[in-house]
Amino acid sequence: MADEDERDEIPEMGEEEEAWEEPAEVDGLPDGNTTTFVGGFSPVTSVAEALTRLKHRDDQIVVLPGTYETGVKLDATAHAGLRFLGSAVGYNAAEGPTTSAAVVFKGPLEIEYSIPEQKREEPAADDDDDGKPKGPGEPPRPLTIGHMTFLKGVVTKELAHARVHNVVFGERYVTATPGTPGAPGAATEEEPTWVQCRGLSTTVFEDCHVYGQRNSAVYCYPHSRVVFNGCVIEAAQRPPPPPPPEARGKKKKIVRPPTPPPAVPAEASECEVGVHCDDASAKFTGCTIRGFDIGACLNDVCKGTTFERCTVSEIYTVGFLLSNGASAAIRKNVVKLCGRETVVVGERCHPTLRDNILVGNARVARGAVATGICDNVLGLGGQAWNEEGQFVLKGFRTVDNDPSIVKPKKVVEDE
Repeated sequence: MADEDERDEIPEMGEEEEAWEEPAEVDGLPDGNTTTFVGGFSPVTSVAEALTRLKHRDDQIVVLPGTYETGVKLDATAHAGLRFLGSAVGYNAAEGPTTSAAVVFKGPLEIEYSIPEQKREEPAADDDDDGKPKGPGEPPRPLTIGHMTFLKGVVTKELAHARVHNVVFGERYVTATPGTPGAPGAATEEEPTWVQCRGLSTTVFEDCHVYGQRNSAVYCYPHSRVVFNGCVIEAAQRPPPPPPPEARGKKKKIVRPPTPPPAVPAEASECEVGVHCDDASAKFTGCTIRGFDIGACLNDVCKGTTFERCTVSEIYTVGFLLSNGASAAIRKNVVKLCGRETVVVGERCHPTLRDNILVGNARVARGAVATGICDNVLGLGGQAWNEEGQFVLKGFRTVDNDPSIVKPKKVVEDE
């Protein structure tokens, strides 16, 4: 009987009534970051309209594949933290998702800088809830731009800071004669076909491709502090000739001839200078510069400008041209296939020229300071001399082979 009484006292499952909870109000709660699509299926057809829908610093704008007639103007201050990306995946009804589509803007990219508004800061408490002292807030993330093409190049204004990655500037083939006003596709100052970096700009370019069609592909203004990592900078080419008339209409498959190996250009290119630094403090790391009349031209002091682990090849005249007292740092680069000298150090220049592989000749002017030149290798029997024809042996070592060609080692199999 005692067991039956205890069994009666145990409440059955599900008999207790749960306390009713009122639903929480969500109107006053902050919403999360948003993604706005432009083009394609989206009702938003322009980037300007998408910018008006931004609510938070870490919002995202994704541009769907297509060709857009206008350019893009962004503010590195007002749009700090924004991720402006192009969608590299399109959709084909027959093949499904495809990566052949691209985001192309016919206008230029302009990155501006505006003075941030001065907000009144409220006094913060000395300690947080855990008893730990509160530190300063994290700085906002920079404006991020990636995975798209701008046919008219980019201009980074003074003090602008952004991160640009996997972006193509310019066109591979020349669309009009450079400098011809009014011609279709001709470049103007408002719509450049190269990369312009204004003074005190700290924009970072990573894995970008730049095609130059005018005086210079990349121009760094005085005191510019931009950074280029792993970028390819090359001159635009003339369009290939059309196939012969007898080849049209035939069902035979035309086999294209193999791509010729790199060589010294036989004539001047469509773009004179690859990188032109005018008393700038730019940094180039792991970049490739090819196909220009002059690879890199450094004018004035250029204190802080560095070229490290870059490859300069297929140059019509000079690979590195230092003039007017340039004192840049050029370290661990490879310069080859130049029509004249690989490096020319002008008067009053005091560069740091160290650990470079120069496949060809080098020239040092009479008034240059050579104390920073050391441990450079001149390949294929290259020579270094000054303007009077006297050989300058200090800092250069001549070898008969091409040190830039690294042959694979033979694998020795164990018996």
